[in-house]
Amino acid sequence: MQKTLTMRRLAWIGLALSAAACANLPEPSPIHPTPVVTTPPPPRLASVYGHGAYHARSGAHGACAGQSVALMRDTPKFRARIAAIYESTEHALQPVRAIQARTAKLGSGEESPLAASVQCDANSTFEFHGLAPGSYFIIARVKQALPGHPPVDYVDMQHVIVGPGQTVDVRLAP
Repeated sequence: MQKTLTMRRLAWIGLALSAAACANLPEPSPIHPTPVVTTPPPPRLASVYGHGAYHARSGAHGACAGQSVALMRDTPKFRARIAAIYESTEHALQPVRAIQARTAKLGSGEESPLAASVQCDANSTFEFHGLAPGSYFIIARVKQALPGHPPVDYVDMQHVIVGPGQTVDVRLAP
């Protein structure tokens, strides 16, 4: 009987120690999954295809073959400069001499928003690839001539907006 009593006491002591040990354990914290941080994919790049040969109602014809074409970022400061030089922020075709005179009056610009520059090919076409979506100005040199007259150098400025993954077709025209 003594042995049974000792066994019972040991069982109760073991049970009491187990209960005490459980009472001191911290509450399990709720499981929170680690948030998955995803970065958005980069914007899809855009392209501009340009055509620089044209015929005007006046009989004049123009082409940018062999001439330079610049693609400029549309920034607030550069937009103001474009408006002062070309008297428009959408489209202008003006003699190089007039553009040079207005540019000289303004002085050099503080920023250089040049995004890219290319040369028109022999067919008067040009291309810009890998562009970030946004607003740009195309500034192209063209030679324009009336029938029976020598060509005169002009500058064609056009505003263009490209969206993500978009290809914009631009036609230089008077």
